Amino acid sequence: MDKYSIPVSLSADEKKVSQIFSDIEKSRLSCPQVCSSLIAGKEANFIQCPKADDENNPTALTSSTQNCSQFLKYRGYILRSMTKEEEQFPVAFSILVYCCPHQVEALLRAIYRPQNYYCIHIDSKSSGTFKKCMRSLADCLPNVFIATKMEKVKWGNFGVVAAELSCMKDLLRYKKWKYLINLTGQEFPLKTNLQIVRILKILNGANDINAKIIPYVNPFYFVSI
Repeated sequence: MDKYSIPVSLSADEKKVSQIFSDIEKSRLSCPQVCSSLIAGKEANFIQCPKADDENNPTALTSSTQNCSQFLKYRGYILRSMTKEEEQFPVAFSILVYCCPHQVEALLRAIYRPQNYYCIHIDSKSSGTFKKCMRSLADCLPNVFIATKMEKVKWGNFGVVAAELSCMKDLLRYKKWKYLINLTGQEFPLKTNLQIVRILKILNGANDINAKIIPYVNPFYFVSI
């Protein structure tokens, strides 16, 4: 422990830590709530806003995907390959999702190209309305599909690996893609598809994997930095 670490008894403070995260969850705000409060000059009242809908209204998105051609045009999906270089270097994406369909859809729209392949793994714990919404979204695009097997995903648990393996197994049916990129529904790209392709070509068959060794923590202490 360094000088910034504070030893706290787990047995005494477990409930306090749990309550802190519970309070944070209850006070979450949606973007429209924040924006409307700012416009009205009510910055101090953010905490009074109701909790944002976790599912981000999956029913509304499901309804909008009933007319796929209209939906894709309205949302601005790129339905043709932008360059010959991208067309000749298709990429596969594995996307693990569990909530917030509009956020997932925004991610998919940003990374979507017709030559790529996209597997969406839905957490088996997700609601029926969310699963229906994701299936409806995937049905609008020929190279987007839902993972055949839905795993129960929990952070730090093997379920995360099992979910990735589920998508990988499905993606192996398609032989053209050159690289696989793992994503979650809460991520967003900082590069264009062309930039991603050029980066992957530089790797020349090598993998880019970041790993971190979790240090041993004394079970009798909660270390806060």
